Amino acid sequence: MKKIIALLAPFLLMWGSLIHATPAQDKKDGFQKCKQWLVDETSYKAFVEAERIHEYVDGGEYNLRANVVVRTVFDEVVTVGFNCEVYLESGRVAAYTDTKVFESEPQESTEVQKMEQHRISHGASGCPSVKHWKTFAEAVDSGDYNTDLSPSCKWLEKGTKVFGPIQRVPYPSNDFVQIKLSDGTRLWVEDGAF
Repeated sequence: MKKIIALLAPFLLMWGSLIHATPAQDKKDGFQKCKQWLVDETSYKAFVEAERIHEYVDGGEYNLRANVVVRTVFDEVVTVGFNCEVYLESGRVAAYTDTKVFESEPQESTEVQKMEQHRISHGASGCPSVKHWKTFAEAVDSGDYNTDLSPSCKWLEKGTKVFGPIQRVPYPSNDFVQIKLSDGTRLWVEDGAF
């Protein structure tokens, strides 16, 4: 009997690690860890959540971006931006507050509500035309590593809600996909941005 238990132990441990909390429970646990981080790691005397910009669970990470009203050590009441990521398996929290508040995500147009929704995984540049990406890729492929993307391109923060892909253009070094933002703006990003 001991031999059977010894043989099954690794499989039982592996099975136990596969059993995971529900997304709703992950959000609840992640939110509690973020609140605790504010208490433990900042000098704020009190805080109240003013607005959640986004909150989601993806790939074993809980992500929260919110604006929070806080009372400072000087008894000033101010609103700060709060960004928090919780790595659910380890429970590690990576967070920061910023004196700049976050802008609300725009309301989704009816057109994009019907499309597949994604979140930008690590931050990415989005360009209004695929030609900006092709010009950049050609320069890098030829060895010009000091080249920049067109100034008409914009930075999409990690967690930005995007819809699509609408279309894909293959390229030797990396494919490019067209996506839409919540407000209907079309941009091209590198494949793998979400």
